[in-house]
Amino acid sequence: MNDEDLQMLFFKTIANKTRFKIVKSLEDKPKSVNQLVKDTGYEQTLVSHNLKVLKENGFVEVKQDGKYRYYNLDKENVAPMMNAIERHVQKQKKHEQ
Repeated sequence: MNDEDLQMLFFKTIANKTRFKIVKSLEDKPKSVNQLVKDTGYEQTLVSHNLKVLKENGFVEVKQDGKYRYYNLDKENVAPMMNAIERHVQKQKKHEQ
């Protein structure tokens, strides 16, 4: 894949409402699938499927702790990007007033 294709894949990954909601839920701390199910209101299979996509595309990292897996946002790239999105949203809200 060339750079442009990878950039489009990035936006396609985050544009999905389910994945975006999972990413937003992970902003404050790492969580297990069960915690994400509770936070998002989605079924476990839907959350697990979308976590797999997020992991494959570098949005989340996984840590094993006993029988549980904890998912965390990529701190280097994704967490700062989510902060930038929030700043942009707040700026846009000011322009609409």
